[in-house]
Amino acid sequence: MAKLRTEFIDDVLVVYFPDHQLMDEDHNRQIGTELIELTAQARGGKMLVSFSDVEFVTSSMLGQLVMLNKRCLSHQIVLKICDVSPDLSTIFKIVRLDILVDICGDKASALQAFREGSSGASKLEDLSTAADHQVAADAGDAAAQFALGKCYEEGRGVEQDFHQALNWYEKAATLGHASAQYSLGNCYAYGIDIAQDYQKALAWFKKAAEQGHAKSQYMLGVSYSHGLAGEQDHTQAARWYERAAEAGDLEAQVIMAEACLEGRGVARDAQQAMHWLRAAADRGHADAQANLAQFYASGEIVRRDIEKARHWYRQAAAQGHQAAQQALDDLDDETES
Repeated sequence: MAKLRTEFIDDVLVVYFPDHQLMDEDHNRQIGTELIELTAQARGGKMLVSFSDVEFVTSSMLGQLVMLNKRCLSHQIVLKICDVSPDLSTIFKIVRLDILVDICGDKASALQAFREGSSGASKLEDLSTAADHQVAADAGDAAAQFALGKCYEEGRGVEQDFHQALNWYEKAATLGHASAQYSLGNCYAYGIDIAQDYQKALAWFKKAAEQGHAKSQYMLGVSYSHGLAGEQDHTQAARWYERAAEAGDLEAQVIMAEACLEGRGVARDAQQAMHWLRAAADRGHADAQANLAQFYASGEIVRRDIEKARHWYRQAAAQGHQAAQQALDDLDDETES
């Protein structure tokens, strides 16, 4: 066993990793198994996983965290992560783990969030169960097969079973169901109950992306920009990020703003960068709001407008964006002096 260290603080089960680098796939699977088993000890329905001193993780470890999150959701356990280094935080954001799980600052702030009753956890939106889809899935209906796979993944009406989920995703994906292709791509990307294979992940993401599936388009952008399935190709990455951004994907819109500013995969275009920043900021993306405020405050790209800068800093700060709050305070001090 991986021998994770645990302790209870109040009624929260706190888990610590034994290693600084979570790189070995077999070891990561052992850790994943132990994390799943530990959910049975989360007597208060609260589990906190600390990444203190963890310097590096592979995508196979990310896959174990995805499965842990699914387990916690199906068993009504609130899961939080804390003590994540800046480098790991970037990785978690790229693969959108921060959307699935509430990632807090340090252990103290995470425990305080538990006390305040802030779960931050994703909720299962689909209330249907396996029985609602079984007959149609057996008859070859791709949508029902995908839905049944989700039921197995989330433990809705059946025992949670990632192998069965994978089986039904594959059936639906083969029939051309875009969301199933995306889910199957994630299984290959993170090694969820299957051997990790970036090339197969990329192939499934492409099939879904070509059908207009925004999340798959984003994941293709990630794959090309970070060279996950081969050499980096920023032009291809920008192409897919742009399609995802046009489909309304918030993170893709922010990434496109950065690409346009830096000329990464596309021509430098400050006005287009502002277009994407405004699009994301208007829909509540805190980093986009803070960046937009910074541009208005500095006058780098647009004419300096302190009131607009204050407005966007306030919007970001209201969402807990600490850098935006500090910038707002500095802006107020500058104005008063």
